[in-house]
Amino acid sequence: MLLNIILCEDDKNLLMYYRLIIKNYIKDHPQYDISFPIYSQNPREVESYLDTPPEGINFFILDIEFHDSQTRGLDLAEKIRKLSSIDKIVFLTSYDQFAKMTYERKLQSFDYITKDIGLTNIEKRIDDDLNSTVNELLENDDQPVKFSYSIGPREYKVDLDDIDYFEASDSHKISFHTKDSIEQFQGSLTALESKYENLFRVHKSILINPNNFEELDKHKHKVIFKDGKNCDISRRRVSALIRYIVST
Repeated sequence: MLLNIILCEDDKNLLMYYRLIIKNYIKDHPQYDISFPIYSQNPREVESYLDTPPEGINFFILDIEFHDSQTRGLDLAEKIRKLSSIDKIVFLTSYDQFAKMTYERKLQSFDYITKDIGLTNIEKRIDDDLNSTVNELLENDDQPVKFSYSIGPREYKVDLDDIDYFEASDSHKISFHTKDSIEQFQGSLTALESKYENLFRVHKSILINPNNFEELDKHKHKVIFKDGKNCDISRRRVSALIRYIVST
């Protein structure tokens, strides 16, 4: 499920700081389908966005007071709620006195963050809110996890479950093997393990996707995949793989 993040902040410096937080979150979570279509000081841009919203779930981060507009973040939230009961609304404001109004106006805010807690704590709250939202979407959605990689300036995305295994070479490059192709990119298996927790290391140079596992040939020390492809497995990882497959 696509997650669209919309940021509207009155202060230009804070807008750029919050933008960086969101950009870093997206960069650190390439396996998720996240877009960041709007960051603005002008609430009218959010109103225009609401006229023709794209597919997916929206995650709004809204200031409450805007010096150059009579429209408040609370007004935006009311319009959002008229259109959707499931979009997420996070208020990020200097004014804690408006918190009660979010309940009175039945805006169902996901979080209410006051700026006096400091930038470090604000970053943590935004990250926590995004993590909670992404986890909720994953629980309620069967859309496959995306694997993203770069070749030169271009970025590509592939369904993770289309990939049988990743294999490292001595040249610090990784190859991933699908039913129909082999692609290569710059990277490390360690980084892949940390980003895609479902992957399992069967060899010092190989990570497999257990979702595509079909059987284990103990005599030849081969992992067989559903599409008929295979890869090596080290002797010492055989028992660990069996335990992992049984436990999942």
